[in-house]
Amino acid sequence: MNAINRRQILEWSLMASSAIAVGAGCGSSSSATGASSGSGGSGGSGSSGDDVDALNGLLAVEYLGIDAYTAGAGILKSPPSGDPLASLAPTLLQVAVHFQQQHKDHATALQAAITAAGGKPAASSSVSFQLPTGFKPSITNVLKLAANAEKGAALGYAQVVSTMSAVNDRFLATAISGDESQHFIVLYVILKGIAQPGMNLASMTDAIVQTSFVTGVGAFSGLDKVPDLSYG
Repeated sequence: MNAINRRQILEWSLMASSAIAVGAGCGSSSSATGASSGSGGSGGSGSSGDDVDALNGLLAVEYLGIDAYTAGAGILKSPPSGDPLASLAPTLLQVAVHFQQQHKDHATALQAAITAAGGKPAASSSVSFQLPTGFKPSITNVLKLAANAEKGAALGYAQVVSTMSAVNDRFLATAISGDESQHFIVLYVILKGIAQPGMNLASMTDAIVQTSFVTGVGAFSGLDKVPDLSYG
């Protein structure tokens, strides 16, 4: 798989067909069978070669998301002088680390699904994250970068689900897509100023986005394990 830059991935996020092209040549097999790591796709058929290609495209997106949070963390650790949100940077760094770990969980599940289908997971070195041209380091821009990437990822997952033939692969993509949407919503709320310096934002984020998947995937638990809220 050739190196993929951020612009290519963002374009893919809006076009499901591009996800399949991204994964081409990553060791997929058109005759591969076997269930993915999803635990909720009972009765699912085996993954096709196209499914493996699509899963590798999604894996590439997760790799880029992990690298994007690493780049953003560098700015959060040392905000530009005079940045109006500098006092919030340490808390936002905790949020970034929390979300990055969930992207690592997504990558682990996708790798397992690809391997189970007889394919070869793409290597993280096969993609290259680059900040947008003209990007100016600031806490607000880091939040916007992350929010845009999370929205693009959520849309990409939603688009690619309809192209997959195996129930378990669709289940996995859907379970991850919901988590990406949660990330976007939290980042958007912060950008809108609802979260202010001094709030226990990191703990709040852990409580809001508790799991890496909407429902259980392999060894990972989902929102199905979170108790319903009780009424007073």
